[in-house]
Amino acid sequence: MDYYQFGQLMLDANVYGKIHGICLKSITQDEIETYLEVKEEMKNPYGMVHGGLMFMLADSTCGMLCRIDGRRYVTLNADIRYLQSGRSGTITAKGRMVRRGKSTAVVTADVLTEDGTLLSQATFTMYCLDQDLVPFESGEPAGIEKK
Repeated sequence: MDYYQFGQLMLDANVYGKIHGICLKSITQDEIETYLEVKEEMKNPYGMVHGGLMFMLADSTCGMLCRIDGRRYVTLNADIRYLQSGRSGTITAKGRMVRRGKSTAVVTADVLTEDGTLLSQATFTMYCLDQDLVPFESGEPAGIEKK
């Protein structure tokens, strides 16, 4: 199983992400790109992409990147800066691993519009629930049950 296939399994297991239409574009050990199509119900009362939607996309994206090692992670801390409003189209999250340790990982994500306008930047500290497991590097990863 390659990283993309494993990423798809993680995405399929994320019901909240599926409800909002998160799609996986690419994933490696250190980088990930996801996207979703903005719908009217995802906007705030002013017609802009809801900040909570951008946060959810960034958080889910960073969580998936952490889990690529086959271990389970939860968000321990998050910081997001909303820089500009988006109104329609596709928004993309580009995540990058800053540091992966035994018990925590630090990951960043930029959320952008289709034309590359930076909407928000986030940094997440993720806590590893499976510190005793050997991280996945090749072969069959643990942590996701096949359906």
